[in-house]
Amino acid sequence: MSHVIKSKIKFKELGVLVAALQDCGMVFAEGQETYRWFGHSVGDYPIPDGWSCPRNIINKTDRILGRCDHAAQVEGSVAEDYELGIYREVDGSYGVIHDFYGRSGKSISHHVGIAGNNYARLEGAYALRMAELVASQQGWTTQRIDGGIVISIWDDATGQMGTVEVSMGGQVEASNFVGEGCTLPTQIVAEAIGVKLTENIKPEFHEQRSVLRME
Repeated sequence: MSHVIKSKIKFKELGVLVAALQDCGMVFAEGQETYRWFGHSVGDYPIPDGWSCPRNIINKTDRILGRCDHAAQVEGSVAEDYELGIYREVDGSYGVIHDFYGRSGKSISHHVGIAGNNYARLEGAYALRMAELVASQQGWTTQRIDGGIVISIWDDATGQMGTVEVSMGGQVEASNFVGEGCTLPTQIVAEAIGVKLTENIKPEFHEQRSVLRME
């Protein structure tokens, strides 16, 4: 059997992706150009768009299943276990792919969080790591909390700390800012982790709360 899926989002920073994989209990294999999977398609599950089975290359421009730029294994895996492939996109970002069938395939899925054909746990870990990176670059402080992080940012309008909370589920909430005070911080975080920004303004407190969700 072959049941191969690839990530829907693009991971812009390889170093951050590596850290996120480690957070998920995966071991990064830099420069490994193949990843283990069933080896060919038997037609029982669709091949991802833009990919071809090595035994049946449909388009010359397709990527070939089993080939990659880097790889990752579940920590403690044995030689015959399936692996996660990491491939570079034309725009310089990265995607991930693996065969989720069988014991070792399911083990990878357990670690990276396949749910509805995506990599929910890996994406969440990546979002937290990216948020920490951009916060460090901006001189903001961060604190890990259960299931996420809190970024603390001084708001000149209120004379107090505003906060941007990032959850493993890909949601980001900014609070304790007045007026447009939260706009720039949330936009910076949104761009870094690849989410869309919506706003819910609370006029009774003259407080603006911004909510970001991973899409």
